[in-house]
Amino acid sequence: MRNEAAGAVFGHLVQVGTLQGDIAIRESPRVQVVPQQVPPANPRFTGRANEQAAMSDVWAHRETGLGGTPSIVAIDGMGGIGKTSLAVHWAHRNAAEFPDGSFYVNLRGFDPQLPAVEPQSAINELLNSLGVPPREIPPTYVAQEALYRSLLADRSALILLDNVRSVQQVRPLLPAATNSMVIVTSRTELTSLVAHFGARVIKLAPLSLTESEQLLRAHLGSGRVMSDRASTRALVDNCARLPLALSIVAARAAARPGFELADIADELNDESSRLDYFNLGEIENDIRAVFSWSSAGLSDQSALLFRLIGFFAGPDISLGAAASLIGTRMPAALSALGELARANLIEEYRPHRYRFHDLVRVYAAEQAQHEDPGVTEAAVRRLLDHYLHTSAMADHLLDPPRRMISLDPPTADVHIPAMSRYDEALTWFDDEHRNILHAAETSSAQGCHAHTWRLAWAANTYFYWRSQWNECVRMQRLAVHGAQDLGDPTAEAKALRGLGRALARLGEFAEARECHQRVLDICTGLDDRVGQATTHHALSFMFDKQGDLAAALHHAEAALPLWRAEGNRAREARALSDLGWAHFRAGSAEAALQECREALALFTSLANPHGETLVLQNLTRIGIATGQLLDAALYAQQQIALESQLGNRISEASAYDLLGDIRYRQGQENQALEAWRASARILSSSGRAEARTVEQKIEKHTQRNSRGRSQ
Repeated sequence: MRNEAAGAVFGHLVQVGTLQGDIAIRESPRVQVVPQQVPPANPRFTGRANEQAAMSDVWAHRETGLGGTPSIVAIDGMGGIGKTSLAVHWAHRNAAEFPDGSFYVNLRGFDPQLPAVEPQSAINELLNSLGVPPREIPPTYVAQEALYRSLLADRSALILLDNVRSVQQVRPLLPAATNSMVIVTSRTELTSLVAHFGARVIKLAPLSLTESEQLLRAHLGSGRVMSDRASTRALVDNCARLPLALSIVAARAAARPGFELADIADELNDESSRLDYFNLGEIENDIRAVFSWSSAGLSDQSALLFRLIGFFAGPDISLGAAASLIGTRMPAALSALGELARANLIEEYRPHRYRFHDLVRVYAAEQAQHEDPGVTEAAVRRLLDHYLHTSAMADHLLDPPRRMISLDPPTADVHIPAMSRYDEALTWFDDEHRNILHAAETSSAQGCHAHTWRLAWAANTYFYWRSQWNECVRMQRLAVHGAQDLGDPTAEAKALRGLGRALARLGEFAEARECHQRVLDICTGLDDRVGQATTHHALSFMFDKQGDLAAALHHAEAALPLWRAEGNRAREARALSDLGWAHFRAGSAEAALQECREALALFTSLANPHGETLVLQNLTRIGIATGQLLDAALYAQQQIALESQLGNRISEASAYDLLGDIRYRQGQENQALEAWRASARILSSSGRAEARTVEQKIEKHTQRNSRGRSQ
């Protein structure tokens, strides 16, 4: 007998030498089994109510009869965020909606050990699930795809395509069935599914605090979790609300029932070893491995940026800072950041502003430890230059009369954003002040002390105007240490002055006075009249706060001639305003009004609105104290208008509070309540404790009015 059959064969093939009679082939009838292939759901699945509702909404509003397009949901998010768990949970809850079954294919897009599943293999797997025997599967890929769609055309089925790497894996597996639904999970953004097939994207974020606690309770029981809320919160924070991390911690805690949650929380406090804890000995339960699968496919430049951002580890990073960090042009930096964002390794939470998930940041910092030290040092130097030179430019826009310090030119490939207006500078500082503080801490730790004290100097005006005294103290202490290490008395004086002023605002008068006295000694030795004048101003404020009015007046009087000798008109106006306030506090109201009005006229002539607001506040307070309420109200209203234009919300709230006091004393109680409410709204939205003081005024006078009406 020779084998003469060739090519693809469908059906049965019988080869014989000689045939006498017939051959009968009998087959058992096929048993139609409705596929239910979705893996078991996690019985402790928690939260994601909004996301589940969104998936149900897609199915409820499916559009039948429009080109044979199924309902598609694309779930994406970082590794360990719970994409598959959500898809599986929803699929089981809604299984009755799909009478023709549910299909599941793991496309292994990020598997570290096995290759990704090719679409043709997935099609074969799905055809088998649909009951097609291997011998009846067409020989060509095109025919297989057509058969797959034909078999699903009149069915209502759910197809879960898990761990997808790219749209190319998914496109051939989409049925032409309007009564079917496809759920896709991926660590990358699959925007082409939106553009070409109208998919609904669900991007998973970390769990909320409530959901995180619910997940721990599901594993450990309410008693153990709720008995120590502080430790529970510490666990949640150290897990950064990542479902996989929380589940691993819960599994470890469940295996050690005699341990207090506080003991487990303590084990997670050390960031340098935190990721070691998130490993149960299996690759799918190892946070490092999970993150490595996402970063493995990055381009060289994106991978470098990923590590360098982790090395710097500021709260967030702008496009310009990222370009400086890797020393490249903005388009290249934007491309690298875009790749990281599409891989869900970084989040673009605002246009051109990016941040890490906390555990991803820890992982990136670990990877940066293997970087060439020369690369990281050069990168940090570029980033420090970016923050320093931009801060100095923005500071000059906030306070033009302030004498600038000398800076070395920025290193090559440092991006300095363009800005020319006050509001642009204020917005930039609002976005970057935490990064500037972190940059100062980084430069101090690395011995770059010239950057440290200059960063503190450049940010001082912003911290002063935003009343961020604790942050200012932290930064100026670093600056003092750096200046002393450099042996630079001029830098030390600047840092000590900033530190003393912030300490005085916090009520730490003894240390503040020591700082200022040291500054006076340094500036006198250097014959620095500007430094002396500025320090006298700070001492006048401090003694006024302490109630030593004679000392406050003495230092205010000492500052004015020094500024006049320098020819600095803006600082002269400020000194006049301070002297006016000191005279008022000392009991000389007439001199106070004259000096403050002179200061206001000088600031106005210089087109210095910030200076005007300072004098207007003094004039308002003087007017209230002397009973000149009409003038005081006008001054308060002028200050409110200017503060609103400048974006100084806290000062605006203070002016509204004073206007409320004036209106109440004028007998205009409704207008008083309106002004106080405006003040309270601003303070509350800014998280300021002073809001409660203003709210108590409102409550007191509202109750008084209510009692009056009832009588």
